[in-house]
Amino acid sequence: MAAARSKHMTTFEKIYEIVKRIPPGRVATYGQIAALAGNPRWSRVVGYALHVNPDPKHIPCHRVVNREGYPSKAFAFGGENRQIELLSAEGVEFTDGHVDMEAFLWNNEIGQLAFSSLPDSYTVKYASFTLSEKPAWYRQIQRRIPYP
Repeated sequence: MAAARSKHMTTFEKIYEIVKRIPPGRVATYGQIAALAGNPRWSRVVGYALHVNPDPKHIPCHRVVNREGYPSKAFAFGGENRQIELLSAEGVEFTDGHVDMEAFLWNNEIGQLAFSSLPDSYTVKYASFTLSEKPAWYRQIQRRIPYP
C-alpha cells in the first residue's frame, strides 16, 4: 500500500517537492509553483499548502513571494518581517518592501519538471527539458513570468 501511495503524490506533496528545489538566494512566485505543480490556477492552493507547511526546516516556504515580489503578510512562521529576515540572510535584496524579481526570481534551473501530454491531462515527472517539450499553457505562463 505504501508503494502505491508513493506513485500518486497529493497536490500539497507536489507543491512541497517543487518548493524544496528553490535554491537559497532565489525566490519563486505562487503562480510559478502552481504551474510547475501542474495547474497554473493553483496559486491559492500553493498559499494554503505553504501555510500548513509540515516541515519548515526542509520545505523553504519563505522563498515563495507574490507575483510582484512582496512577502506574505501572513507568513505562517513569524510574519512578514520574519520572511524578509530569512530571505535577506540568503542574500535576497529588497527595494521598497519587495524583492528585486529581475535579480532574484528562480528560473527553474534546478529540479525542473517535465510534462508528458496525455488526453485532457498532464503527468508530472522530474527531469530536465527544453521549452518546446512543455505544453502550450506552460509556455504561456512562462512568458508572463519575468525571468532574468
